[in-house]
Amino acid sequence: MSDIFFTQRNCDRCNDSLDGKPRRMSWFTEECLCPHCCAKEDELKKILRNKGINTNTLEGCGYVPTPNGKKGI
Repeated sequence: MSDIFFTQRNCDRCNDSLDGKPRRMSWFTEECLCPHCCAKEDELKKILRNKGINTNTLEGCGYVPTPNGKKGI
């Protein structure tokens, strides 16, 4: 079985093309993200940390939390 992460053509969040762009796995889920969605996720982690939420406890949680740390999408 091959790993689709390196061959998939579109971002799992925004469906933007990944052709010729770096990709990264989400901190929260197993989604493959484009640079734009990575930046949004990094900003969310910063917001959560500034609110005193330990983002390490959310790594791989399976959902994207809301800015207050609650279960989101």
